[in-house]
Amino acid sequence: MSTTIRPRSREGISWRRNTDNGRHTKTTGKDGQDCDATGRLRFIYRTPNWEDFVQLAVTEIRHFGGTSIQVARRLRAMLENLIPAVPDERAALLRQELSLLQRSAERAFPEPEDRALAAISDSQGMGGMHANGQAASAGQEASRP
Repeated sequence: MSTTIRPRSREGISWRRNTDNGRHTKTTGKDGQDCDATGRLRFIYRTPNWEDFVQLAVTEIRHFGGTSIQVARRLRAMLENLIPAVPDERAALLRQELSLLQRSAERAFPEPEDRALAAISDSQGMGGMHANGQAASAGQEASRP
């Protein structure tokens, strides 16, 4: 049941040709609704919402990469950068994910040095020294001239 999508017209309607039956349907500007050529609603489908995108981008990665310090650091950096950039109603879910990330790191890393590393954001994925002078690998001393 594949379809090919033609470019949107000026009216905000896109036409789809159903390759199974050769008929054309049009999609109105509304998410998740397809209409036939007469404008009659023919198909309603689910579209992802904010929670779906957050789960895909954060929750699954946190679960499957939970034993990696670097995954924790990169996720933390992403969340800390996104929270101030999104509307408050969306930031609440990101703050919840940040809290879950912290608790996951506490469970995954029994050594205090590893937990400390997991608690440092690293948006570059490079490790190394951070602006606050903390060393990025266990056992390193933060020594600057």
